[in-house]
Amino acid sequence: MHFVESVVVCLFIISATLSGANSAAARAVTHEEIKDALINFMHIVRSNTEKLERHENRERQLGELLKRALGALDKRERAQDSVLEKLLEKIEKIENAIIETGDAARGTYTVDTIPGQSMITQIETMIDKTANTDRLREIESSINSKIDYLSSVVEKLQASVYDVNARMGSMSDKNDKESQAQADLNRDLAQILEKQIGSLKSIQDDVASGDLGDIKKELVAELNGVTAKLENKLTELTSSVTSHERTLADSVRDSKDIIEGQLTELKSQFENLNKEAKAIGNVEQVLVKTADDVMDTKRRVEHGIYQIRAEINDYVKPPQGGGGEYNDTVIAKFTGMAETILENQASSVANLSTKVESEISQVWRQIGIMHQQITASGITLDNLQNQTNFFVKDTENKMDAMSSKLEGIESSIDLVQENNNFLVGRFSLFTHEFNETRNSLALTTKDLKEVLKHYKLQATNGSPGPHDIESSSDSNIVDNKV
Repeated sequence: MHFVESVVVCLFIISATLSGANSAAARAVTHEEIKDALINFMHIVRSNTEKLERHENRERQLGELLKRALGALDKRERAQDSVLEKLLEKIEKIENAIIETGDAARGTYTVDTIPGQSMITQIETMIDKTANTDRLREIESSINSKIDYLSSVVEKLQASVYDVNARMGSMSDKNDKESQAQADLNRDLAQILEKQIGSLKSIQDDVASGDLGDIKKELVAELNGVTAKLENKLTELTSSVTSHERTLADSVRDSKDIIEGQLTELKSQFENLNKEAKAIGNVEQVLVKTADDVMDTKRRVEHGIYQIRAEINDYVKPPQGGGGEYNDTVIAKFTGMAETILENQASSVANLSTKVESEISQVWRQIGIMHQQITASGITLDNLQNQTNFFVKDTENKMDAMSSKLEGIESSIDLVQENNNFLVGRFSLFTHEFNETRNSLALTTKDLKEVLKHYKLQATNGSPGPHDIESSSDSNIVDNKV
């Protein structure tokens, strides 16, 4: 627009100069006036050219700034993609560890219940074959107390195991070690019970027969009750572990879906940014082409000015005669030429100005849209960064809570081991009592056999009696009884 106005002003000055020359016939148009007008016109053209070059430099700087901004957004998106991939890998590892832990726990508890049931059946068969009511009642009372203690210990164990399974997370290695320790402990208990069964079998041959139906029924009922409690606890434990695994798997799946949706949205936004960057590149090409067209127009105008100057110099040469007519002819030609130039320049300038204004308005509109979209993308990336930080902090807090829960589980396992050691000591005491009972019963049976043998020898004599009883045999019997 400034260039067009300058051209119009220059032509107006030239026409005014020529019209002034027409009004003042005595005063002729000099070369200096035309030269000054053309020099002013050249200064105006140069200033407009400098303005166009500055505008081109601004457009180039804006394009470079947009390229750098898009590169920074690309780098941030790649960093977010790497962080999200690591988070997804951690979530998959946690899910696999939970599944493996649940399978190992179910297999361990199923295997641990089989030796106990087989031992209970063996004890029932041994009780069916034993006798001696008085001694076995004492044994029954001690066994009942031991069973009560065992039931309390089992309940504590089940509570601790339930707590452990409720807190399961990433514990596959430790659970394997704990299951191995539990299996070793069950193996030791099985060996101790087998020794007790062997001692009961050895007592079976030396103990007299008696009526133990009621005791057997009560003991079997209590053992069945303990077995039912154990089965119920195991069923509850299995159901709780399954529900916990399902809940955790659902939460992991939901978080994974959310992250995938955010990644998809981010990729779509990045594709839109790439498309807009390409559009900006096209706009930049259009601006460069427009600048080239303006420069071509400037060169054409300069060439036309030089041609006009040469023609003016040819016309302005003073004729040898008839100067007034010549001036009128020159003025008329210059007036027609000025009108033609003004009409052509006005139409071309109007077309060029409208085209440039439309192109520049579209460019600024697209730049404004790009700025809004880049701002929205930056806000989205900040929100995604905040959500990623929240997920990472939540995962770290869960891992810390899991480590504290593991410490509590280890303390509970130590308590269980202490209770098992106490139970093994009580079993050894029970074994010692059985051995003492067996020895005393064997001695008593032996003494009774000797007394019966002595009385049979006396009964074989012919005399009806009375018979003297030796003090030595009586004292031995009394001592043995004591």
